[in-house]
Amino acid sequence: MSDPPAKTSHMVESEASYSSTGKPSTASPDIYHSQSKGIAASAKTNEKASAPVIEEPTRAERLADAKRKALLAAEAVRALLYPPPTALNPALYILKRAMAPPPLRKSVPKERFASVFGTLKAQTYHDPASRGPGSHTIRTIAWSPTGHLIATGSSDRTLRIWNPEKPQVKNSTELRGHTGAIERVAFDPTKEAELASVSADGTCRFWDARSKTCIAVVQLGGEGLTIAWAADGKTVLCGRKDDTLIVVEWVEEETLDEMNGTNGITTDTTTNGTNGASSNAPPPTPTTATATTFSSFPSPPKGTYVASPDQHPQTTQTNQCIFPHTSPPQHMLLTSGTGSIKICAYPSFRLLHTLHAHTSSASCLALSPTGRYLATGGSDALVCLWDTTDWVCRRTLAGSTGAVRSVSFSFDGGYICGGSDDGGAAGGSGGSVATQAGGAATAAAGVGSAGGVGPGASGTGIEISHVESGEVVYTIPTQGPAACVVWHPSRYWVAWSGDSGGLKILGPAGGVL
Repeated sequence: MSDPPAKTSHMVESEASYSSTGKPSTASPDIYHSQSKGIAASAKTNEKASAPVIEEPTRAERLADAKRKALLAAEAVRALLYPPPTALNPALYILKRAMAPPPLRKSVPKERFASVFGTLKAQTYHDPASRGPGSHTIRTIAWSPTGHLIATGSSDRTLRIWNPEKPQVKNSTELRGHTGAIERVAFDPTKEAELASVSADGTCRFWDARSKTCIAVVQLGGEGLTIAWAADGKTVLCGRKDDTLIVVEWVEEETLDEMNGTNGITTDTTTNGTNGASSNAPPPTPTTATATTFSSFPSPPKGTYVASPDQHPQTTQTNQCIFPHTSPPQHMLLTSGTGSIKICAYPSFRLLHTLHAHTSSASCLALSPTGRYLATGGSDALVCLWDTTDWVCRRTLAGSTGAVRSVSFSFDGGYICGGSDDGGAAGGSGGSVATQAGGAATAAAGVGSAGGVGPGASGTGIEISHVESGEVVYTIPTQGPAACVVWHPSRYWVAWSGDSGGLKILGPAGGVL
């Protein structure tokens, strides 16, 4: 073994700096520690010398930067929520400013629906125009987009807007102006308090429920029968009793002068000041579609509703027409007196496809809020459910002894009910599934094969069926046939007509839902 290396003077001096306890002596400095501190300090000094000098922003600069970022964020939110009219369309612009979205509610599963829905209470909305049985027959019902208002049109020319939370007539608004029976009423899907109605007096009138005035009158050239409003709020399709369809469009003030006097179907926006009654006045003047305004946004676009000079006569009886949920509209669906449903392109009216739905006249149709199913009702007392992905009739619902006059989906698309003016209400369970979109006979042949005819076929009542299974989950008792049945747009409330006294709504009076 070799001898250990001799200790240098530096090592001896370092050992001397420790005491007998093994701890550094306070009298002599720690050489290694001092050198390490010196090296670190030198490195920091060199780093500071090479790094650029960054001055801290002043308070005014920080405030200006924060303000700039806040303005950019506000502009981004405004562009997202309130796009300019040229980016989309004026109607959608007004929609996002004037309407709050309906509250989102959870769907109730089929197993719990009867127990929960059964807690709801119905209340009647008495119209003073009703002076006896049959004197005030409600022919049409429509909810506003958020469900805060509901409109009824009657055979005695009464058009009334109700507050579903307050059934007293003093809380309602009567809109006067029609001189014939009101056949159909529909709310503008982009405005909460504006609606349109067609009447046997040959007019389509546009109303503002807040000011209780008629803001435009379109002469249809014949007795009105049906009306459909496109999702963008700019296009209205009116049908006459002679099976002629007329397109009515919102025209802005800039182009109104060019179109004025070019078509045979005229638009009258003048009133005599007595709540919308028309008068023989000078040529029409543009009106303003009012909406909730804010000083930080531009005013809503001005204009009026004008009928297209082109008329579209149909070869068969056309009881109802609807637009899909797309915006702007590209297709439309029409009922037919032969029992079929016609799917046409818009605005060309070119026939794209035909659904052979019923063995007799098709009278009504409705598209589910999800767009998955199309429901059709006919004079054969059937409700057919069509899958819109492949246009196959998935099932038929039976429960009526008379023609089906109305069909309606719940807000979540999970339940469906219908109305009939003869016998029980439509919408009961039949449960057949047609594997091909073959024809009305195919659908009718299977009715009752999975569960039989629902209880609505005997006695009276509005049957609510589960869309996916076709099962009847609840029956609303009624005093008589209910021809018009409509679901609330965002709640499990149901409104119907037909009972003595007028409108009835199940839900606002109380319950769990």
